[in-house]
Amino acid sequence: MKRRTFLKMAGMGAVTFVSGCSTEPERTIYALVESPEDMVTGQAVWYASTCRECPAGCGVIAKNREGRLIKLEGNPFHPINRGKLCMRGQAALQGVYNPDRIKQPLLKTDLGFKPLSFERATRLLEDKTTQAVSVGPNRVAVMTETVGDTLYSLLKSATDRFNSSPPLVFETFAHENLKNAYQQILNVVGLPAIAMDK
Repeated sequence: MKRRTFLKMAGMGAVTFVSGCSTEPERTIYALVESPEDMVTGQAVWYASTCRECPAGCGVIAKNREGRLIKLEGNPFHPINRGKLCMRGQAALQGVYNPDRIKQPLLKTDLGFKPLSFERATRLLEDKTTQAVSVGPNRVAVMTETVGDTLYSLLKSATDRFNSSPPLVFETFAHENLKNAYQQILNVVGLPAIAMDK
């Protein structure tokens, strides 16, 4: 490296370092455009909800500050998990703020995915569904993760209207193979707790 290049780089580094230093910290308070009625700046609010990371449906309490979800904990009054929360439930918060999450409808084209407005996506979905239903029965399929009875009945009423089979429910991390093995070997339906020391 030449002496002149070294001095240029050292000078740029010093200027960059100094520009980041300040005796007066930035004091900006960002106000929400439409803040919730019960929000007090600086005070956390807890909301009871349900974890949807697996079919168990554990109860969670969500810590919220200034309109942002910052922590999930198990709800001690919930009959399923009684205050406990597994690692998937704890990590569910990351899905809310993941920069790679899909934020709007996308249409797959030959050149990749093209963003669409919600209105255009809704119209496109209605048009394609109407075309498929006009061809004959079982031309529209609905696939969903494990959902509650209310949402399932809504999806089933839609498939009935489309003259199609009921919704196909799937669970990405299901234990169906393990349940099947226990049923064949031990004649137990479900996932038993095994005492490994015995």
